[in-house]
Amino acid sequence: MSKIEHKKAILNHQALNGALVLSGAALISKILSAVYRVPFQNLVGNVGFYIYQQVYPIYGILMTLALTGLPVFISKIMAEQPNQISRKRLYWQLLILLSLISGIALIVVQLLAPWLSFKMGDPNLSKMIRAVSLLLILMPFLSTSRGFFQGSLKMHPTAISQVLEQIFRVIMIILVAMAAHFHHWNLYRMGKDTMLAAFFAGILASIVLLYYFKSESFSFEYYPEISYPTLFKRLLNEGGILCVLASLVVLMQLVDSFTIKKNLLIYGMTNFDAQNAKGIYDRAQPLVQLGLVIGTGFATGFIPSLVKNYRKKFFDTFKNNARMMVQVSMTLTFAIAMGIISLIHPINILLFKNAADDDSIGVYCLSIVFATMIVIHNSVLQSLNRSANTWISITIGMIVKIILVSWFVRRVGIMGGSLSTVIALFTIWVINYLCASDFIKQSLYPKLFFLKIILISIGEGIGLFLLQREISKLFLMPSRFGSLILMLMMVPIGIIIFIGLCFIFKIFKAQDQLKQMLKMFRSKITK
Repeated sequence: MSKIEHKKAILNHQALNGALVLSGAALISKILSAVYRVPFQNLVGNVGFYIYQQVYPIYGILMTLALTGLPVFISKIMAEQPNQISRKRLYWQLLILLSLISGIALIVVQLLAPWLSFKMGDPNLSKMIRAVSLLLILMPFLSTSRGFFQGSLKMHPTAISQVLEQIFRVIMIILVAMAAHFHHWNLYRMGKDTMLAAFFAGILASIVLLYYFKSESFSFEYYPEISYPTLFKRLLNEGGILCVLASLVVLMQLVDSFTIKKNLLIYGMTNFDAQNAKGIYDRAQPLVQLGLVIGTGFATGFIPSLVKNYRKKFFDTFKNNARMMVQVSMTLTFAIAMGIISLIHPINILLFKNAADDDSIGVYCLSIVFATMIVIHNSVLQSLNRSANTWISITIGMIVKIILVSWFVRRVGIMGGSLSTVIALFTIWVINYLCASDFIKQSLYPKLFFLKIILISIGEGIGLFLLQREISKLFLMPSRFGSLILMLMMVPIGIIIFIGLCFIFKIFKAQDQLKQMLKMFRSKITK
């Protein structure tokens, strides 16, 4: 092996190991971010959960900027630089540019917090909005530093800072919730302190990243590698798309924060009932987040392989791998979504003590399917540098959400929030599909696959629902223990039903799929 080939092999090995490290850290962080909300809701109740979830989407968007969207974009342009000196110069440019943008955004949010809280229908939220906006102080350093390390194929700083940040934040939130529960704090004080937890967790992440900078011999060098207008344009176009895609579901939640409670008042609810209903509605968020983690987790592992095949013009291999990615990811997604929807009654009781608003939570969980399809579709387009239609589809989808949520909620109550989200996500996916090239359609959407998987999911849902109804008659009183027993019985049955129907409908050519997967993973290991 020549020196050049040996160097390429080392870089490929570093890239693969780095991708695995980042994927593992992201998985841990997302699971933590979803799971903590169950004990949190149990401690603070529906109204406390409503207060927290009203402002949470702002935190979610800021975290996307600091953790995924901007670091991925920055790592991309860092990787384009010829050497480490150029990367360090570009680092300072990006840090200056993002600091300017974040500083302006921080001032605007601090000044407009009372107006924003008024528009959310709850003036008491202004202190929470100001508290969470403090994360803007840390965002430039966090996103630029993570992007710098990732662009240099050093993934451990990002991974370790991410996991420690989330662990620290979750611990602080649960401690605040416990203090509020046992000492009967005002719920808005509780909400403000939970939002401050994000800022302190960000400080911890910054300290971790600074520790890793010790070995970089960093000094300030102001020699612009790219003109600021060009850098800003790329930041807006390329970075913006990545951030919007990564926070799509959170953006839907942000629309809910500004619309649902106010429209529930118009629907005829009292202020307390509207807060309570919104808090119950938000129970769907951890379920959707866990579904997305599982549904998209498998797909992200395929993206580097797809990029490589496409660049080398191995189009048949690209299509086969893309088809397998979609089939496996969407099979998992449909199975999980239909399982949650079918068992939403015992899940609601088990996690949140009662079965309030089963229907609206179940309908909201349909968004797992469409959000996963959107993420997979646009991840492939991003890897091929074909994202021109992404802004169009997301803009139209958000407009649909904004229009429908008010119209629906005023007529059917809290169910309107769920319906508007599902329809908006479905709209985005349909536009993505219609705008896709024939090559993408052939690669990502195998003939009859979606029809088969929908029929299988319906079969799973009907089977689980009927069995659940009969078995639940054995329990005289709905309780957490009874729901736990029911779940332990129904989950294995649901898996058996789904797998059995997959074989009946021949959803996979098992032998061929297994060979392809083994071949792909073998090639990753040997390179």
